[in-house]
Amino acid sequence: MVRHVGTLSDDELRELLRPPFASALRKLRRQRRLSQDALGERAGVDRTYVSMMERGCRTPSLTTLARLAEGLGVTLQELIGAFEQELEGGRVSSEETPPGRRAAEREVASDTDERRSRRRGKAL
Repeated sequence: MVRHVGTLSDDELRELLRPPFASALRKLRRQRRLSQDALGERAGVDRTYVSMMERGCRTPSLTTLARLAEGLGVTLQELIGAFEQELEGGRVSSEETPPGRRAAEREVASDTDERRSRRRGKAL
């Protein structure tokens, strides 16, 4: 799965994982020819919540994942497997941090170091 997660904040990790989950959920729903409303009804969640998950705006809880799997007629393992396929499909490498991500992390680290240096200078 995703490596080096210890270097990411919770918000960064969420932003990294939401798009592949959104894509997996949308694909499974469409393969079953279900509307968002129908999936929501079968899974016991609101249609708007299904929409927000498919747009990558919300992260489902474990109980919601189980309900979605049931609503889709798949096992929880199959739902997670579809998510993993999206992760491995180029969005996030399971072998290493993507080059663009490494550059972004370096920029964040550089900005953080610079801010710390400025604060130390002011505190002295």
